[in-house]
Amino acid sequence: VAVDSKGSNLTLVSCKPYSNGDKNYIKAEILLEEKRELKEKEYNLNSLTKEALQTTSKQFKAKGTQKVTHVLDRGFDDFKIFEYIQEELNDKFIIRLKSNRNSNEKDEETKKYKKLKNKTYKNSFKKYYDNLTFKGKYYQDAVGNFEYEEIIIEGNKYFIVKVSFYTRNKTAIFKDPMLLITNYNVITDDI
Repeated sequence: VAVDSKGSNLTLVSCKPYSNGDKNYIKAEILLEEKRELKEKEYNLNSLTKEALQTTSKQFKAKGTQKVTHVLDRGFDDFKIFEYIQEELNDKFIIRLKSNRNSNEKDEETKKYKKLKNKTYKNSFKKYYDNLTFKGKYYQDAVGNFEYEEIIIEGNKYFIVKVSFYTRNKTAIFKDPMLLITNYNVITDDI
């Protein structure tokens, strides 16, 4: 689905129905276990995702779009997808991360890696909203708290952004902070 950033138009760009019960659908775990790649007619979620991302990117670029940004949910929290979008498609992305994702920072006491949602980030700022609607609820005088930090994964630079919203009474609007990863160079004005 494509969203017009200057309006409210939605357009279906790519759709490919599939079944994981199909004899040609091969789970990623099986490929790892058998130490092999997909064969010619075989496919899996990863190959379907890459195909859809490539189709979308090509369609927009063919129409003269200079910058394509893929906005994806937690199911696409995968370093192979980040790398594919950045390196192969030369596009930008913003992907919501799974809330249980670990950071590369260890807790001093437990010696376990800290969860990204519990980590303190190097940079932060607040943004104030006169009106905010979330899941059908209306909030006045809400506050957005944005924390972010640059990370390097396998030589590629990304930014992790932790987003929390609060009511004017300082009650959290989200149960857990929203975690995002992006290949945009995050500057407070760009969020």
